[in-house]
Amino acid sequence: MLTILKYLKVRYIDAHLDEKAQGMVEYALLIAFLIGVATYLLYGERHEEEQVREVFDSASETLDASDRNSGNK
Repeated sequence: MLTILKYLKVRYIDAHLDEKAQGMVEYALLIAFLIGVATYLLYGERHEEEQVREVFDSASETLDASDRNSGNK
């Protein structure tokens, strides 16, 4: 019986503790990335707005072309 309880503890309780720590690390990395991007946009060169706009325009054109090729309108 004690073996079964140890198994259940390892299987369900310890596994969730590891997932929680992994989630916290992922959030920390995401926040660090966003801070880096915000810092670059605030203090970097000022022509990024044009580059970002070009990327979104290109993505929009690609999606429109894909939509036309698939026959959906």
